[in-house]
Amino acid sequence: MKYDFSKISVTDVDGNAHKKTALKPIHQIAATKIYNEIRDVGLVEPAIAMNKGESVEFDKGEAKAVRKLLCGEQSTLFAFIRKAISDYMDSVEKEKKS
Repeated sequence: MKYDFSKISVTDVDGNAHKKTALKPIHQIAATKIYNEIRDVGLVEPAIAMNKGESVEFDKGEAKAVRKLLCGEQSTLFAFIRKAISDYMDSVEKEKKS
């Protein structure tokens, strides 16, 4: 499946949508986390592409590993970022099934 993490926006506590946090865009936060922590070295190149704002292809297993790293219980990302990423990945996967 093809993912474009640069499309992710987060919603602040007031309900306003933002493409980035105070520090950097969501796709760069996700890319950095994958680049630094993923066990599958095959996902290093996609992380670099994500950091540049490019779309990336993940097979089902890769998408599961990325979701676990970014959105799982052990993730150190803030909850609002995890939710935005999880919601986006859900929408891509739902669209693929349609």
